[in-house]
Order: sequence, then structure tokens, then C-alpha cells
Amino acid sequence: MSKENAQLKNRILRTLPPQDYHRLVPFSERVILSAGDILFESGDRIAEFYFLDSGMASLLSTTEDGSTIEVGMVGYEGFVGSALVLKSNWMPYRSMMQIAGQVTKIKAKPVLDQFDKNLRFRSLVLRYLQVVLTQVSQSALCNRFHTLEERLCRWLMISRDIIDSDEIPLTQELLSQMLGVARTGVTMTAGALSQSGLIRYRRGRITILDRAALADASCECYRIVKQEFDQFLKS
Repeated sequence: MSKENAQLKNRILRTLPPQDYHRLVPFSERVILSAGDILFESGDRIAEFYFLDSGMASLLSTTEDGSTIEVGMVGYEGFVGSALVLKSNWMPYRSMMQIAGQVTKIKAKPVLDQFDKNLRFRSLVLRYLQVVLTQVSQSALCNRFHTLEERLCRWLMISRDIIDSDEIPLTQELLSQMLGVARTGVTMTAGALSQSGLIRYRRGRITILDRAALADASCECYRIVKQEFDQFLKS
């Protein structure tokens, strides 16, 4: 592993042999992104990939009137721009940093060259696409059939796993956008979880107090997504 490579936490980039990662360095940029920063709007041409080292990005499906709902999350395990690997040049979702973090932004063509040449890299990227597809499909099911409390618990637990912290910096306004519900609904549901001792909410920050109980209160979608996430990290 190269000196530059060793500084990366991103699961996929860390697998590259030093000489292969070194070929990407001239086309890459390490940047700090803030919560709310937009990586792509839906329909944008994908000209670069964003490999996260920390923080969390959300994949958001939007309606014509501007309403949003989250269909996927991206953390240090993966990257934003996966549609390009599937030979689509256009971003199907708005992608936004939900939690501030550091990312490695790399021009698309050099990454695709590695995808074509490096079997290990290609295998891991394709395996990651399975994680993304699982999230998108489970989000569709979850938003249709499960209660707001189950969905909120699922969201908090997945976020916790991605950032590896029980402290989640997030406003209820942003959370309502992710879940596609009114802010009052999030306030009431978060209040119930707080009264039950599962979480503590202070302005702009949610703390998970009882991780096991919060996981139990989540719908089965959390366990399905977590299983894919854990298997990917072991691959």
C-alpha cells in the first residue's frame, strides 16, 4: 500500500495496489465537504466519482414539485456516481452530503480504466453496486409498508453503522426531507423514541442511547441492508 493509499479509509480505493492508485493521483483531489453540499443533481452528467473517507452522502429521489425522499446512503464503504459503471452517463438521483466529511474526487475515465484492467477492483465495485441496489429496493418497500417510527429507527441505525458513531449531527428538518414526511411527524416520532430512552435529541444532534433497542425497533429492512453492508466489508 502506498503512502497516499494508507491515508485513505475508503473501502474500495484501499484495495488498489500502490502502482494502480498512484496512476489515479494526478486525476484526484482530496476535499472536505459540508453538510448540504450537492455532489450531483438528478440528470447531471457524471464526470467524476466521489469516494468517501468520512461523513455520509444521501441519494435522493425528487418529484417535479421539489419534494424529496432518500433512497440510499453512501459512506466510507463506497462512492457516488455508480450509474457510470453501469454505462449510464447521467445521475439518476440528487446526491447530497448529509453529514460533513472528507472525500476523494477522481475524474471518471481513469477510474473506469482501472475497472476494466483490475479484476479485484472491478469485483469489489460490482459487489458494492449490489449494496446500493439493496438499499434502493428496500427503501421503496420500507417507505410503502412500514411505520414512520420503524423507518426512523432504520435510518438512524444505518447512519450509525456508516459513520461508526452514536452521535449523528442532523437537524429534524433535514431528517424530514430524507424520510419524505412533515417535520412535525419527525418531531413527534423522535420525541417518542427519546421518552423511551432509545435516543437523545439536542438541536442539530441525535445521540443513540440504546443501540440494541433501536435496532429491535427498526423494521426488517435495516437487518437486510446491514447484512449486505457487513458482507461487503468482509469481501
